[in-house]
Amino acid sequence: MLPFGCFILILGIPATGKSTLTNHIIQNFHKTFSQIYQKFDIFQNKNFKIKIHKISYDENINQNIKFENSKKICAIPKKESQINTSKITWKQARNELFEKIKNYIEKDENENSEKFFQDRNFKSIEFNIESQEKQTQRDSHTFNFFIIDDNFYLRSMRKQYYKFSTKIGYSFIQIFINTDITKTIEFNSKRDMNQRVPDEVILEMEEKFQKPKLGKQNWESNTILLENNFQIDFFKIDFLLEQVVLFMIKDGEKLQTDQGKNILKEINENSNGNLIHSLDIKFRKMIKNQIEFLKEKNPNLKKKEINSFAKKLNLERKKILEILKQKNKLNQEIISEEVFIELFNEKIKEI
Repeated sequence: MLPFGCFILILGIPATGKSTLTNHIIQNFHKTFSQIYQKFDIFQNKNFKIKIHKISYDENINQNIKFENSKKICAIPKKESQINTSKITWKQARNELFEKIKNYIEKDENENSEKFFQDRNFKSIEFNIESQEKQTQRDSHTFNFFIIDDNFYLRSMRKQYYKFSTKIGYSFIQIFINTDITKTIEFNSKRDMNQRVPDEVILEMEEKFQKPKLGKQNWESNTILLENNFQIDFFKIDFLLEQVVLFMIKDGEKLQTDQGKNILKEINENSNGNLIHSLDIKFRKMIKNQIEFLKEKNPNLKKKEINSFAKKLNLERKKILEILKQKNKLNQEIISEEVFIELFNEKIKEI
């Protein structure tokens, strides 16, 4: 099996080309992943919907905040789309962004998570990959790739994503851009003025940077090391994404262990519970719309008749939700909510 999604953290000190690399990965993702897809047996006879979300901390947290000065009050953000850091610290601003990403993935039904993702400086693209095998029925999978561009100079900044990934059955992968500090400062001096980072910030970041522990069987074992020469090698994109897929396959195998099965069970229970809650909200809205439509169509309709209609609709709502609750108790996976919305629509037509 495969994980449900993947966090890809792009990390390194400032002025090492993280944003450029991130953009090239995203631009070439569809073509490259389509080619990689054909190499591995685990992808055969499956259809995929790929969602790629690019998240840049620089674009979402006010850059007037001084490096590692979490006690200093932040200046007013330059853009409305940036997290409002006028009254919170740099550390709090980072935590707020992380929580918003978590809420979006978990789809907590405050109905603002999707809007949050659309309003922020998050860039998302989607594409489909279909199996070439002619079959009447094929497995279909949706993958979310979160490509997150940041310095991530403290190990704790990265570990919060690792911990969250294990909770939700995602892969956690790091691409660490390692550079010579002298070359980094030289490269930074050649950038446009609005992109330059003060030399003292680069030097301080280099001194405090907690590099991934490579070659060890720990939570950072899924790390790809890039020695940057400040030129994007397009062949590296193929290599990078193939390594990402290999890590994902390895993480998928872990989900087959007893510990992994317990994680999957918990994920399934939480997912089912969220789905039931989501459907209940949507069913209630559908009922409200039906009642309003009935009133407009029949303005002289008596209140008793309207209440009778509403009662029948609510009865069907409860029947469907009860079926879902029983499935949840038996730890059975619940198929997509669209199926149950269509079922409820059919029941409405029958009334």
